[in-house]
Amino acid sequence: AVGPAGVLLLNVVDTPGHVDFGREVSRSLSFVQGAVLLLDAAQGIQAQTWSVYEKTKSLQKHQNLSLLVALTKVDLDVANPIHVALTVSEWLNWEDPDTIVLTSARNRMGIADVLDAVCNQVPPPQALSDDDGNGSILRAQVVDSWYDTMRGVQCLVQILSGTLSEGDRISISKGTSSTSSESFSVQEAGLLLPKPYRTGELRRGQMGYVRFGLRDPRQAQPGTILILNNHVGKSMEMPVYVQESESKSVMYASVHPLEADGFEELSAAVERLALNDTGLEVSKTSSLGNTESSNGGPFLGPGLRVGFQGLLHVEVFRQRLSDEFGLDAVVTPPKVPYTIT
Repeated sequence: AVGPAGVLLLNVVDTPGHVDFGREVSRSLSFVQGAVLLLDAAQGIQAQTWSVYEKTKSLQKHQNLSLLVALTKVDLDVANPIHVALTVSEWLNWEDPDTIVLTSARNRMGIADVLDAVCNQVPPPQALSDDDGNGSILRAQVVDSWYDTMRGVQCLVQILSGTLSEGDRISISKGTSSTSSESFSVQEAGLLLPKPYRTGELRRGQMGYVRFGLRDPRQAQPGTILILNNHVGKSMEMPVYVQESESKSVMYASVHPLEADGFEELSAAVERLALNDTGLEVSKTSSLGNTESSNGGPFLGPGLRVGFQGLLHVEVFRQRLSDEFGLDAVVTPPKVPYTIT
């Protein structure tokens, strides 16, 4: 991609559009400088579209976040891009409907136009106030993390300052201070294209993956800052991650292992999923010695009570358990909490 300053490397984060994954959208928007709001040229503004728009506007109060609008599926016979563009201008207070980009993924229409708009309208990442420009002070912020049974925790990070190179000794900062008691060696670093592409280092402004032998996923929460080990205790600016307020689950289901002795393995897998799926709400329904039927009891045994944001969230959770951990669990039909008055 080419912008006003020349050739650019764009870090693109795809977000789910379904309302069940609103917290994932908020988290992704917290780490970027711009967003493309994609609308269906046939259906126009939908409930999830409005939800994403509201989240973007609220984040603009805390960060410099540029918003672009694009219409997709404009090649369909039922598409009405002019009507949808005018509706967007009215509902979203969009000043000029002519700036809305028309696209079609099937026919590869407007792809270059979207990239040009991003390059020209989205600002680059801002340097920290104490960044010396020489790359000597490393601060890498964790955007996401996932657990690999063979290689441990892998992190998607954004380099705020400095350079992260393989072989560096790094530490995890605690809160807004640069104090830490544990250090790790960077084993691998690279870009996601979208498959991992090993580069050996990540520089300021880049977003990529890093592996450094971390085994506990709780140490790699979104917003966590990684610094060089020899900079522990040094005075430096530590960016604050503004996390969305806790949202209540809208439905609950009980999750139980297929085998009686598989509860600990299931509990550990669900705990790891919950670390990067903040929409999950997990609690134990019974202890191993509990025989009450309302808490699992003699029928399903010990299990977990898991809160979800919707039915699609339940299906994605079940699929992730199978794909990432090879576990097939018994998930009871979800129920909506209610109060009898």
